[in-house]
Amino acid sequence: ALLKRDGRDVVWVVHEGRVERRAVTVGDTLGDEATITAGLSGGDRVVVEGAVNLTEDSKVTEAKR
Repeated sequence: ALLKRDGRDVVWVVHEGRVERRAVTVGDTLGDEATITAGLSGGDRVVVEGAVNLTEDSKVTEAKR
């Protein structure tokens, strides 16, 4: 879910079926896990698969749990 774009750490957040790129601040990392310390709010839905292929305002469908 975490990507580097233009030298910044970013994630794709889903809002009303579309994605927006959001800059985040990364704290501790351990292997392939990272703690996000700023840039996200509780309830934000973050793309976790296929994020590398997205562009701003791409339409997405959320997977059923």
